[in-house]
Amino acid sequence: MRRLPIRLGCRGVKAAVLIRAWGTSTRESIHGAWTYRAQDSTVLYASSDYWEVFVLKHRHPGNLVFHVVSGCVFYGLPIAVAGTGNPWWLCGLPFSSVIGVIGHALFEPGKIDLQDAVFSWRTLRCLNRMFWRLLTGRYLQNIREMTARMEAYGRTRDGG
Repeated sequence: MRRLPIRLGCRGVKAAVLIRAWGTSTRESIHGAWTYRAQDSTVLYASSDYWEVFVLKHRHPGNLVFHVVSGCVFYGLPIAVAGTGNPWWLCGLPFSSVIGVIGHALFEPGKIDLQDAVFSWRTLRCLNRMFWRLLTGRYLQNIREMTARMEAYGRTRDGG
């Protein structure tokens, strides 16, 4: 394994992480870009901005519902601790990730990075951004933009 610089977070801090063999991770770099892959590992889109890949992985309304519920659990449990004084509520935090993974399994199956499924700062930032954009009505525009970019990328890649 070798270390390659990749982007951390939605907008940009460079970090070195382990990159596995071709086709085994969404963290894989194609000229320093994040990739969005089909289940057969075909690269459907590559970008230097993780937010773009994140949006492509979170387009189905059912998956979005599961992620909103997941976010409510993630932020609701610490509020429950503050309200009740009972720290045992925090034992439920892993279920937040499980809810998100179930959303992917049911509605948008594909490669899910294990670190993102458990916890990563870049995913937390992107989830917060997604929630805010859902609340303000701008997320559907992001989905349309990223889908169009992915289709253009596919035409360019395929020589069309």
